[in-house]
Amino acid sequence: EQKTDFINKTKVVIVGSGPAGLSAAAMLSKKNIPHIVLEAQVGETFGSWSHHFSGLEITTQKKWCNLPGFSMANKDFPEENVTAEEYQHYLQQYVHRFNINIRRGVKVVSA
Repeated sequence: EQKTDFINKTKVVIVGSGPAGLSAAAMLSKKNIPHIVLEAQVGETFGSWSHHFSGLEITTQKKWCNLPGFSMANKDFPEENVTAEEYQHYLQQYVHRFNINIRRGVKVVSA
């Protein structure tokens, strides 16, 4: 019941902690707009990126993987191509940088 109360009092509810959801949450954080991200998966994964096979390169150019407000640092990601594991690491950095509140294990069935 307390979980539902918190969600009902939040101005913005974002469904999914993939790149789009995290980007929206980060921009809301910058504007001090109360929000929460609901994610069905449990654990420290973001969207579908944990389900890709090991060694997957998600793009040919790292610059296309950057989310708003925080670029992938060359010291952490020196190669031009980014693996799925590296992208997960970047998304974790992004969440910490913008202090994004993710409520995990919450499946949204209706709006």
